[in-house]
Amino acid sequence: VPPFLLPVFFALLWVGAEVLGSVGFSLGTLGEGSSVNSFFSFGYLGYALGVHELLIQGARIAGVYGLSFFGALLGYGIWVLSERLSQPRFWWGSIIVGCILFITTPDYENTTPLYDGPTVAIIDTRFSGNLHQTIDGELYKQTQIKEAVAAALAIAPVPAYIILPEDSHLTNPSLTPIGAYRLFRFQSGDPSSVVIDSGQVTVDSKSALRATVYDGVLKTAYVTDKQYLVPQGEYMPTFYALILQLLGQGDTVTGLAKKLSYYPGPLASQAELPSHVPGILFCFESANPRAVRKLLQERKVPFIAHPISHGWFHESHILWQQQDVMLKIQALWNRTAIISAGNMMRGALYTKTGEKITPTPAVAGESWQVSVVRLEE
Repeated sequence: VPPFLLPVFFALLWVGAEVLGSVGFSLGTLGEGSSVNSFFSFGYLGYALGVHELLIQGARIAGVYGLSFFGALLGYGIWVLSERLSQPRFWWGSIIVGCILFITTPDYENTTPLYDGPTVAIIDTRFSGNLHQTIDGELYKQTQIKEAVAAALAIAPVPAYIILPEDSHLTNPSLTPIGAYRLFRFQSGDPSSVVIDSGQVTVDSKSALRATVYDGVLKTAYVTDKQYLVPQGEYMPTFYALILQLLGQGDTVTGLAKKLSYYPGPLASQAELPSHVPGILFCFESANPRAVRKLLQERKVPFIAHPISHGWFHESHILWQQQDVMLKIQALWNRTAIISAGNMMRGALYTKTGEKITPTPAVAGESWQVSVVRLEE
C-alpha cells in the first residue's frame, strides 16, 4: 500500500473489523429466531464520536460507518504525531486534554418542540417484564393502556399520531386487520388519529411480535412483523443452550425455550403501507445501522415510529445512552425524524439534524404518561 494511502487503508480495515465483529456476534447467537447478519453494532467507534455535537454531523455521509472511518483516521493521525514530533510530552498532554474535553462534551437535550407540523403523542409506560405472567397483571396493564390512549385522544388538538411502547396489546394482534380496527374504533370512539400498537401473535404455532397500525384517516388497519430479535431476550441461542445442557441444566433450557420463543414474523415488508403511515422500527432493530435506510427504500414515510420496551432491563442508563446515539445518527444520516415511545424509559423525538428532544409530559396516570411533539412541515 502506498504510504499516502495507509491512513485510508487503516480506517477501512477498522470499519471492516467492526462489521466482521457484528457478523461474529450473529454467529455466536444463532438460533431459530435469528440469522447470520451484521446488524449488531453496539460498541462501534463511531458511536463514541456521535456523542459530540459537532462530530456527529459527520454521520450525514455514511452514518455510524462514516463516523467509525473518521475516528480511525483521527486515531491514526494522533499515532503518527506521537511518533514523529520532537516534543511528545506536549502532544500527549494535548491528546489527554482533548480526550477529556471530548468525553465530557455535554450532549444537550432540547425539551422545546421545534416545529409546527402534525402533532405526535408519545405514550410511555412503567410495566415490569413479568406483569403479563399473571391474569391480574395483564388486566391491570390493559386497563392502564386504554386509559393512556383515551388521555392522548383527549388532548386538544387531537394528535395526528399516537405511538405506544412495544408489546402494549391495545387490542388482540391475532385479529384480522379490519377486525382489529373495528375493535379499536369501538373502544376509542372512531378517532382520526393514526395509532401504532404491537403485541405477541401466534403464527403456525410460533410466536412473533406484530405491530398493528390503526389508520383513523382511511378507517382501516395494517400489520407488520418484527424481524430482528433480541438474543437471550426473545429467543434462545443454540450455542448457549448447548453449554447449559452440557452443564446439566437441561430443564433450564427447556424452561427458557418456552419463555424465549419468538420468531421473525412472515410480514417482513412495509412497502404496501400508505405514505401517511410512519415506518415501524421495532425495539432492538435500531442496533442495525441500516434499518431506517431499508424502511425508506421501501416507501416514503412522514417519520419513523420506534416502539420500545425495556421491561426486563428497567432503568439501564448505559443502554439508553448507546441507543440515543444510534437513533440520532440514523435520523441524521437518513434525514428522517425518529420518534420513540418506551416502556420503562422515556420516549423522545430524534430530529433530522441529530438532536434529541425529550418533551415535557402533558398528562400522566398511575403507570403511564403522555407527551406531545410536533413534526417538521
